[in-house]
Amino acid sequence: MPQNLDESDFLEKWSQGIKDTDVQYSKALSSIKPLIAFDNAISNDANDVCDADVCVAVYRKKIELTATKQKLQQEHDRLSQDIETYNRKIKVLQETLESCKDKCLQESSQNKTYKNLLKTAIKKYEKNLDFVITVENKTDTSYEATFKFKPGKKEMLKVLIDRTKGEILDYTVLHELPNDGDMKDITNLLYLCHKSIQELKDC
Repeated sequence: MPQNLDESDFLEKWSQGIKDTDVQYSKALSSIKPLIAFDNAISNDANDVCDADVCVAVYRKKIELTATKQKLQQEHDRLSQDIETYNRKIKVLQETLESCKDKCLQESSQNKTYKNLLKTAIKKYEKNLDFVITVENKTDTSYEATFKFKPGKKEMLKVLIDRTKGEILDYTVLHELPNDGDMKDITNLLYLCHKSIQELKDC
């Protein structure tokens, strides 16, 4: 004990020092409580705390996934536009197909009408268009038939004929049909010769 300090003063100062120390300790304890809580959290469950390296890796992955998402969205938009374009093309093709079908049906109907008119015309003129047939170049599968029409026996048509089926394989027009504008069409002429070709099938 200091010589100039009596016992009562010493006890008083000693007691005050203890109080001051307690206050300082309390302040220090309050300041480190968050650190203690953080330390306890680490100790209790490490998964609840993000390590710096882990946080950086997660952030980078997030950036990467965001960029990938943007690319996928752009690709999705492009494909959607392509689908719309193809759908428009398909629609145009379908409309064209329908138009072609209608046109074909119309032409088919006109064709039937034409054939009927043709038959009528042939019946009208076949009596006046008598012809002679000359067979040449016979083989096992085909032969040539030359049709000479009267009067004058001009060679009008040379036809290559399938001997088995009696079908026309090829033909050459040698001269126009005489005295009739309606009969100049080669279809008329071939139809007119059809009966004779059938008769020649087995020759």
